[in-house]
Amino acid sequence: MLLITGATGQVGGETARELLRQGQAVRVLVRDPQSPAAQALAAAGAELATGDQARPGTLAAAFAGVSAVLLGSANDEGQVERESNVIAAAEAAGAQRIVKLAALGTTPGSPISILATHAAVEARLAASSVAWTSLRPGSFMQNFLRYTDTITGHGAFYGCQGEAPIAMVDVRDLAAVAAGCLTQDGHAGQVYEVTGPEALSHAQAAGAIAEATGQPCTYVDVPGAAAREAMVGMGLPGWLADDLVALAAHFDSPLGRNVTTVVPDITGRPARSFATFARDHVSQFTA
Repeated sequence: MLLITGATGQVGGETARELLRQGQAVRVLVRDPQSPAAQALAAAGAELATGDQARPGTLAAAFAGVSAVLLGSANDEGQVERESNVIAAAEAAGAQRIVKLAALGTTPGSPISILATHAAVEARLAASSVAWTSLRPGSFMQNFLRYTDTITGHGAFYGCQGEAPIAMVDVRDLAAVAAGCLTQDGHAGQVYEVTGPEALSHAQAAGAIAEATGQPCTYVDVPGAAAREAMVGMGLPGWLADDLVALAAHFDSPLGRNVTTVVPDITGRPARSFATFARDHVSQFTA
């Protein structure tokens, strides 16, 4: 039995679906089993287990009989405590391995709180009795789905990435890597930087979307302060908006453009290109 935490999120949900397609027994930890996302996973064949990472007393039943755990949760100020609770529950249940969802550039003491948080959880994992693997993806191709309204309405999307090329990864490929690490031997103690097959700037990504749709699409770069103001206006906490602006600068480095072979090495097939991602989502990018 494989347990997926963060299952109603983007990566956790896709990993659960990938494992189910492989015929694996999958249990998903959810706070609300009646939510549409939880019900969709149940309809796909997942076993629902009700529990809350923030409440350790709710976790024991969900972890009973589990051999491996995907560890992920929302990026916020309670993440270290929540994910430490999951690690403790996995240890108590005798789970054999944990696969942690971290981020590219995870470093202890990083001024970017998301990266420092992931590093703190990785340290807790390293001190645990469970074999572990950490996955460190950079930017997701699926992040561009946030721009569909402005792309379909105005033929443009906005950001503060500048001209930096980034080796973005398709979430479906990241999920396949996570599934491999959960079910295969040989990944204990490994930290994998998970990327797509190429590094593209946002302007090049806009070109790929335009080619897929046959409609205009351009990238408009804005100052970091303006991007932060827009994100806060959309309801993001100020600290998270600060982190996202800082991450844009963080990826403007050799780290952000470095391409790895983790996806083909673990899944046995090539990583999806951005052009493939754009074609697969053409209906969402088309007015």
